[in-house]
Amino acid sequence: MKKTIEKIKTARLEKGYSQDYMGLQLGISQRAYCKLECGKTKLTLDRLRIIAKLVELNPEELL
Repeated sequence: MKKTIEKIKTARLEKGYSQDYMGLQLGISQRAYCKLECGKTKLTLDRLRIIAKLVELNPEELL
């Protein structure tokens, strides 16, 4: 799971997206997104799919 989180963060930064933007797209706060990206909150499959779409990757590429 740690590698998945690192891949998500890297992809987000490459797109120039802030945690606030990602949170808005997921319907959560920036703080909640930060917890997700730091591994303090479990990443659901639904959220993984949304994140993958936002960063233009397949969910499998993030796993």
